[in-house]
Amino acid sequence: MMSSKPISLILLFLFFFTHISSQVTHTLQTADSLYHTQSYPASATAYAALINNGQSDVGILYKAAVANAQIQQAKQAVNYLEQAIAKGYDDAYLSETRFDFNFYPIQHTSPWKKFYSKATSYLDEQAASIKHPRYRAELLDLWRTDQLYRRMIFGRFGGRPSNELAAATEAVDRFNAKRMEQIIEEIGWPDAAKVGRDGAHAAWYIVQHAVFNPILMRKSLELM
Repeated sequence: MMSSKPISLILLFLFFFTHISSQVTHTLQTADSLYHTQSYPASATAYAALINNGQSDVGILYKAAVANAQIQQAKQAVNYLEQAIAKGYDDAYLSETRFDFNFYPIQHTSPWKKFYSKATSYLDEQAASIKHPRYRAELLDLWRTDQLYRRMIFGRFGGRPSNELAAATEAVDRFNAKRMEQIIEEIGWPDAAKVGRDGAHAAWYIVQHAVFNPILMRKSLELM
């Protein structure tokens, strides 16, 4: 029969573990709520508390990076992104991050430019053996244009663009979709082996924005 002392220690451990887990969950919920309401200074502080206490999965690190970018703390934002990469941040998401409008406030800064250069060099090295480097380059160009217009919509206009900007964005989406149809005809679905992980990711984003072309969307799903 176990003595009462080990049982008490086990119960004490369970109490503290449950208490700490509850605190972490509450802090994460608070941080996410602040993040989604665009209360970036407070969410940056909340995410920092989580990360400093060892709660630093890729998702938390990304949102911490965005929150810091939005308050123009470029060095800290890049630091969190680099931690995310060290924890296995996928190459496709790394490529996306380079054009992510959430980082627009710091894209003129030295820390971001260094990060962008390193990320681009790394992704170019990863894509050195792909079948169609020219198509990769084109898909990334199409994606940059896609993100440029969405950056204007969500960055400068808070998700409420003028009629002119909305029409221009749709024109870009239609042009990209048309080119995607041609690329699929020329090389099939542009997967990672053909255009690299970032090129394939760009292709999928372009298709997602082709909501006016359900045939292209359905065909792309079938080919993937």
